[in-house]
Amino acid sequence: MKKLLAVMLSLIVLSGCDTINLSMTEDSYQQAIESGELQQQIHLIDELYQYAPEKYQLALDEKEYLLPLLEQLIANPRNFSGLSESDLERAFAFAPNYEPFSLAKKYLSKQQAIKAKIRESEAAALTAKKHLQEKLIQTPKHIETYNTGMSFRGFERYFLASIYTRKFIDTFEDKQLNGYQLAAITKGLADIFVANQVKEKSLLELDLKALDKLNENDREFIKENGDIQRVLMWLYKKQLVLSYKSAEKSNDYLQSLLNSKYGRERLDDVWLRLVEPAAKKSVMQAKETYLSALDLIAAKIDKTAGDKPKLKKIYSETLALDKKLLSLMWPPNGLDNFKESSKQAMRELKVAINEIQQR
Repeated sequence: MKKLLAVMLSLIVLSGCDTINLSMTEDSYQQAIESGELQQQIHLIDELYQYAPEKYQLALDEKEYLLPLLEQLIANPRNFSGLSESDLERAFAFAPNYEPFSLAKKYLSKQQAIKAKIRESEAAALTAKKHLQEKLIQTPKHIETYNTGMSFRGFERYFLASIYTRKFIDTFEDKQLNGYQLAAITKGLADIFVANQVKEKSLLELDLKALDKLNENDREFIKENGDIQRVLMWLYKKQLVLSYKSAEKSNDYLQSLLNSKYGRERLDDVWLRLVEPAAKKSVMQAKETYLSALDLIAAKIDKTAGDKPKLKKIYSETLALDKKLLSLMWPPNGLDNFKESSKQAMRELKVAINEIQQR
C-alpha cells in the first residue's frame, strides 16, 4: 500500500513538473514568435510536442513540412527558387515576425501584383473583342458616317495564325464597312494588341522563360498580336490606295475646271466662283473621311509596331503622304503651275505607295 502511494505521489509530482515545464516552454515559444527568433521557434516545437503531443501535433507537422523551405530562406533570404505562393504564405503565417522574410514578402507581393495584371489584361482583351463584335453588327442610328468602299474581301487568310483573327475575317469578309465600323476595327484590334502585350510582358516578369513553356493553346494571344499587325497593315495599304484614287479624282475635277475654255480665259474668276469652293469641299471631305481613316490606321500601326522598324515609321510617312494628297486638292504654289505640281505629286505618291505595298 505504501509503495502504491509512493508511485502515485511520484506521478503527481512528475505531472506537475511537466505542466510547469509546458507552461514555461509555451511562454518561450510565444516570445520566440513575437521576437522573430525562427530557429528558437523551430527548436521549441519539438519540446512542446514532448510535453503535449496531441496539442502540438499540427504545429510539429507544419514545422516538418516547412523545414526545407525555412532552411532555404535562412541560408539565403533572396533565394525563392522553387517556392510556391501558397508555401510562402504558410511560412509567413508560421513565423510572422521573422525579419529576413521581408524580402520574401516583397517578392510574393510583386508576384501577386503581376498575376493580377495578367488577369486584368486577359479581361481587357475579352472586353475589346466583345465591343468590337457589337459595333460591327449594327451602327447606332445617331452616328453620322460614310461608305469607305472597304471590306476584307481578298484578304489572304493563310497568313493568319490565330483562331480569333481567322474567325473574325471569315465572319466579316463580305461586309461593306462604313467609317464608324472601320474605326471600330482599327481601334478594337489595337486595344486587343495592347492587352495581349501587357500579358506577354507580365509573364516575362514572372519568368524570363515563361513564353517558351507555353503550349500551343496558351500561345494564342501571341499569335493574335502577330495577326493584328498583319490585318492593320493590310487595311492601311488598301486605305492608302483608296485615298490616292479619291484625291486623284478630286484633282481631275479641279483640272477640268481650270482647263476649260472659260477657265483659260478668266482664270481668276473661275478660281473664285468654281475652283476654290470645290477645292475647299474636297479638302474638308478628305480630312473628315478617307484621310482621317488613313491617319487612324497609321496611328494604331505605330501603337502596335512592337520592335518592327518598318511599322514604326508608317505614321511619320503617312503625315508626309497626307500633304502630298492634299496638294492634289489645293494648289500649294498658286494656280500657274498647279497642273505640273499635281503631276509631280502623283509621281511621288505612286513611288511611295508602291514601296509601301511591297512591305
